Amino acid sequence: MVSGPSFRKEIHRAASRSNSRTTSGPNGSSMPIHGEHTPLLSGSYGNDALPWYQLRPSQDDALFARILFWPIIILDAVWQVLKTSYINALLIFLPFSLVSISFNWPPMVQFVLSFLAIIPLSSLVEFATEEISVKLGETLGGLLNALLGNVVEIVVCILFLKANETTLVHAILMGNVFYHTLFGPSCCIFIGGLQRSEQHDYTSANATMSFVMVVATAAMFIPAFLHSIVSHIDGQKHDITALSRGLAVLFLMVYLVYLFFSLRTHVHIFEMEGDDFEEEDYSDEATNPWFATFILVLVICLVAICGKGLVANVDVIVAQTHSSRTFVGFIILPFLSNTATSITTMVVAFRSKMDLALGVAIGSGLQIVLFVVPLLVLIGWTMGRNFTMDFGIMGGVAVVLSSLLMAHLFGQGRSNYLDGVLCLCLYIVIAASFFVLGADQIV
Repeated sequence: MVSGPSFRKEIHRAASRSNSRTTSGPNGSSMPIHGEHTPLLSGSYGNDALPWYQLRPSQDDALFARILFWPIIILDAVWQVLKTSYINALLIFLPFSLVSISFNWPPMVQFVLSFLAIIPLSSLVEFATEEISVKLGETLGGLLNALLGNVVEIVVCILFLKANETTLVHAILMGNVFYHTLFGPSCCIFIGGLQRSEQHDYTSANATMSFVMVVATAAMFIPAFLHSIVSHIDGQKHDITALSRGLAVLFLMVYLVYLFFSLRTHVHIFEMEGDDFEEEDYSDEATNPWFATFILVLVICLVAICGKGLVANVDVIVAQTHSSRTFVGFIILPFLSNTATSITTMVVAFRSKMDLALGVAIGSGLQIVLFVVPLLVLIGWTMGRNFTMDFGIMGGVAVVLSSLLMAHLFGQGRSNYLDGVLCLCLYIVIAASFFVLGADQIV
């Protein structure tokens, strides 16, 4: 979702609020107790209220303490980052993934280890982006989130484009949009419905994004529809390519207008309502922005390395699982970068923050359609790959149908757990259809 740092912080605060500890302030109000430091840091280096990156060794400290200061500071910094999400526990698979790629382990092992390693890496990308955004302010921070929010999908798709796997790139992009417009919101609606008999937490921001999503997916479906009509006519393929590239430029222009709309002229639509949001202090940071930048660059490089384990072994996975490349790209691979966010939004929905949860789900899908898809079309053009917006009739129908369904729910203004169950059933039916179809081309 295109949003400022405060909105993103509120998402994670809502997801982790039960784990925070509070104490009584001087005026009787509740005050949060911030993170703890290691005993050495809290003992020798003074004020516990200072974050780790503001601590400095004192001249009065013993020599060995000054020698150990920076190693311990680095370890503490790493720990402060890792403890931000339980899903970072999956980082245990990262070294095994790197070793499996380096020593050419069996293809299935490489694919699974790389898959499991990229999931927490995508979570760290989101964390680092948000930490940098805090220093940039609402507008620049929101712009940074808009540009780097889907960097994992972009890196993985570029790797597949480099290998000329345009079919898989089509499937991955369509699958990500389908994931955000149906699977993610359906899980949130179902889990939120377990808490309340009926939910009325749909905001004007979510309604706006769902309308933009319907229009964007319908426009993206036009090249596939046109291709299905003129595919039997010689020489029309180049027209589809030119149309796709023109639409890519148009979509990017629309995305810029949408950013200006959401971050400048109509910020009030996307601002959170409620006392909890207004009273939160967003000045606290888990790490230094420069260290967060280092994490971001490092994680993107690791995603690129682990992504090679996916690209090189996808054919073997398709053969061993008796599925198709379209099924792997449309259903399986979208979980790479979306699992961490989905877990957070489901926890938020369970705590009756449906507006936050659904805003992230729909907004992420909108970024895929208006930014990632056209960007990759243009990148494929520069790489000499004939990558178009011909996503196939079935993929287009699935995405447009899910967008219309979510727009209907937002327009209805209320939902319950039965709505979530029915939408999840639709997701399963479409996923099973792609599995049974068994086609290696977008149809």
